[in-house]
Amino acid sequence: MSNFTLIRTPKGEELVLVPKEEFESLLDDLDIARAQVIMERVRSGEEELYPSELVERLIIGGEQPVKVFREYRGMTQEELAHRAGTSKNYISQIENRRRRAGRKLQARLAEALGLDPEDLEDTAGE
Repeated sequence: MSNFTLIRTPKGEELVLVPKEEFESLLDDLDIARAQVIMERVRSGEEELYPSELVERLIIGGEQPVKVFREYRGMTQEELAHRAGTSKNYISQIENRRRRAGRKLQARLAEALGLDPEDLEDTAGE
């Protein structure tokens, strides 16, 4: 950035005035840098990308998150129940919204599915 002007406000705040074209170029560079950080987190396994179909089921379809992620991971209700230390019947009730998972169970379900507990929050009907 070579063409800028430093401006001091009456309160002493310093502002930088840059031509719009340079500002837009800086924003583009920032977007590229953010994308690179995200891609590195995906490569390292720190972040996971989900297919649009999964996101649509959750956001547009309003489907129950435990069910959506369980199916995405290719697990049966019985397998998830075993890994989370609960019953298949309880998983079914959660997925059919007849019961809600408490915090401890939600944490165990998230761990079994390789997720953060917040990913399993079911906001339908709230």
